[in-house]
Formats: sequence, structure tokens, C-alpha cells
Amino acid sequence: MEHQEYYDNLIKVIKKVKPTKELEIGLAWGESAQAFLNNSEGSLISVDPEDNMNIAPGLGERHTYIKGYSPQSLPNDKFDWIYVDGAHDYGSVKADIKACLPLLKKKGFMCFDDYNMPDVRRAVDEITLNKVSEEGNIVCFQS
Repeated sequence: MEHQEYYDNLIKVIKKVKPTKELEIGLAWGESAQAFLNNSEGSLISVDPEDNMNIAPGLGERHTYIKGYSPQSLPNDKFDWIYVDGAHDYGSVKADIKACLPLLKKKGFMCFDDYNMPDVRRAVDEITLNKVSEEGNIVCFQS
């Protein structure tokens, strides 16, 4: 999948869900964070062990970065949107799911990137939430 196609698919999902309080696992260079902040009015907390992101001026006040690994560094809070794009092995994805489910608000959305990867798909397919959206390699469920 081309980068622009991924970004366009992510924006479609964000506009459908309209999140106000967001948690992102896996920040990388901040492109997904940028998409969240540019296309929603909400606040965003990103968790990632690397500090590579570059949030555009004017968006930083709605963004909090936690340097650390998931699930150990996840905040103890509730979110209406959780976006999982951390480690892509089965065990890590399962651990993120287990840790994030209690953080998901009622009727909240949990979305996953790289659903085309076998370990991600296997872990995600074990979720018992209602699948509501699939755009490219991004799949979302609602509690």
C-alpha cells in the first residue's frame, strides 16, 4: 500500500469515528498523530519508545507524548479511540489488546494498522468486539 493511500484511509476512519480523546500506540515519525490532530478536535496521547515525531506548530498543545513501551507505559485513563500500531508480532499485539480493552470507553473504537500482516490479523481476529470499519490495512472495532 502506498503511503498516501494509508494516510487517506486513516483520515476516512478518523472522520467516521470523530474521536475526542485518543490513545495511539506506536508513534514512529508522527504521521498518524498528525492525521489525528489535523482531522479531529480531540486530544491525543502517543506511547512509543522512540522520540522521532515532528508535530506541526499549533497542534502540540493537544498532544502528549509518553516515551516508553506498551503496555507498561499506557496511561490509566479512558479513551473513545485507541489506535494500535506498535510491535507487530502476535504476542505484542495480544498484550496491547489486553491492556487497552479496559481503557476503552463504552461505545469507543479500537483500531489497528497493518491488519494485512499475519500476526496482527490473527491477534485482532480473536477480539470479540463488533467490527465496524475496514479501510485498506486499517480495521476498527466498537465496544
